[in-house]
Amino acid sequence: MRSPGALLLVALLIGQAGPSNTVDIVVVSNPTIVPAPRNQHFVEFIVTNNGDVAVTAWGVAVEAIFSDDSVRTMGVAVEGYGAYEGLTSSENRAIPPHGSARGRILFGENGGHTIVAARTALRWAVFADGSGIGDPAGREDIFRQREREYQAWSFVLTTLKTAQTRGSGRQGLSLALQGLNVQSQEDHEHPVKRQMRRNLQMAVEGHPSITASPDDFLRKWISRAQLELNAADTHRRPRPSGREGA
Repeated sequence: MRSPGALLLVALLIGQAGPSNTVDIVVVSNPTIVPAPRNQHFVEFIVTNNGDVAVTAWGVAVEAIFSDDSVRTMGVAVEGYGAYEGLTSSENRAIPPHGSARGRILFGENGGHTIVAARTALRWAVFADGSGIGDPAGREDIFRQREREYQAWSFVLTTLKTAQTRGSGRQGLSLALQGLNVQSQEDHEHPVKRQMRRNLQMAVEGHPSITASPDDFLRKWISRAQLELNAADTHRRPRPSGREGA
């Protein structure tokens, strides 16, 4: 059976979705339970943006009630400014004005018990103009991540451009890889840098999946890094005044 403490915790988590005067701007609805392998379950839901500004990131709390009457609450955070800027093809990330996206979260096996009911609630949302609603901590975390991405792409771009001026062909690729491997750099293991190192390593080794010449490969990634940097710069600062109720 559920303990009173568990009920209180769930009520608090769901109840902290956001100020009541903003609840109609972004709405989470239609939680659906979908079986998954190994006695796991997805809870799928729809996030609807009823406002006139695109949503570029959002967080949702999901409460699952199992057949033994136990309760588990989990959260999902989605970053979508890259999709908003057209840099990724990922669906269900950014939500256009008066549009919607589908979300899902996986609940692991719970002693053989199945999910019999689910509830969802918006925790926070960030809009394309830098404003936001809901839990300030969630929104602040998104902007911290965006600042890290901006700094990572800035380092990548500078490193690639420096390598391009100092060498050509595979030498240029090797110089870029050396620059990204410098251990003293800040945030060395940021995912953007790790991926760029993998890309460069494959290019240096002449992996068959890379058909561009070394110089074209470097030019391509300099162009892409500049686009990524511009997008991160555009979306890394919250709007000081915020949206009403934020």
